[in-house]
Amino acid sequence: MEGKLLKEVIKLSSKIGTELMSILGKQYFTTEKINDIPALCQNNPKNVTILVIRETISPFIDRSDVPDESIWFRMPDGRNVIQVPARKFKSKEKIFGIKLLRLLGMVDSGYRYNHLTSRQQFRNPTSILMGETIVNPVKGEDTLSVPARALYTDVYSLRDREYITRKLTNNALNEERTMYDKDKGKTSSAFFQTEEVNPGTFFPALITIKDPTPELLLHMILSLQQTSYGASSATMGANFRNHIVGIVGSIIEPPVSSYLISYRFGQTVEKPTDVSTLTFEYVKKTLIDIETEMLTDGASILTGDKVNDLVNYIKSLKLQGDEIKEAYEVARKDIDEYIDFSFELKKNKRSGRKNNPNTPSSGSDKPGNIQTGTS
Repeated sequence: MEGKLLKEVIKLSSKIGTELMSILGKQYFTTEKINDIPALCQNNPKNVTILVIRETISPFIDRSDVPDESIWFRMPDGRNVIQVPARKFKSKEKIFGIKLLRLLGMVDSGYRYNHLTSRQQFRNPTSILMGETIVNPVKGEDTLSVPARALYTDVYSLRDREYITRKLTNNALNEERTMYDKDKGKTSSAFFQTEEVNPGTFFPALITIKDPTPELLLHMILSLQQTSYGASSATMGANFRNHIVGIVGSIIEPPVSSYLISYRFGQTVEKPTDVSTLTFEYVKKTLIDIETEMLTDGASILTGDKVNDLVNYIKSLKLQGDEIKEAYEVARKDIDEYIDFSFELKKNKRSGRKNNPNTPSSGSDKPGNIQTGTS
């Protein structure tokens, strides 16, 4: 009873948010203001993990500093699998999320990717999900950062790279001077090789959102409609399709990663007769089976028709319809409260230390860190 008296609870959710909570379980979301602490500032032990199979539908270039070789990793069983760093997916989905917000009028017109100058520019769902930093503050602004809530990991293929890649020869010159230089009377030799991941390759992936509101989950799912990844994506167009095959709610996040899926495939999972070809259904079953096996106490998983119905419901919503607008207005209010509360807390602590120079600073109040929870 005493605990109830200490809490002043203000509920806040949209129609779409209420629907998502009814399907996944409201215990995995934070939508309430408690003791005047905004929902996004509470740092509760709640997680929502999206299980995704990323399918290549066109050649995908996954390179680092070696132009003619994909990034690969040798697994304990000897397979050389393709490894795709998390940033190659996260950066594209962050940009796509900002584009959606521009369509909805939900992001500051001065926002520039990775070049923020004021707090106003990260008052949007993408910045709160993906993390953001004011790198070049204008006069009157501090250098602030918002930690990411959507956590990605590197993804790994199940098959050895010998089955899923090929090398192509390209010409570095433009079309006019492709083969023959008439002025010099010589044939060009400005060729180079690139290694591409073939269409029809499946990468199991997991994205976990920490202490989410349902509206942030909505924005994350919409951001997964991005289709172009990797090097040369500006010229290659769509090369991926993201399939959401499960959603997990948890208090303690299950210890599952794309690496673990690939590792278990090589160690204990019963393989198909011909490992050079893997079907979508096989990869889907492998991912869901391992995730289900590793569920922690209090966790639940949504799969099959139920997750398909949820994804189809979100896809059926009109991007500029009233329901989407309502959900994003709720998200905007949550984010405004989060930024205002965190910045004021930070400013007050700084002011307190200025008035009392003997007051030690805490690790959670380092300059540049926005407060994201209470102790």
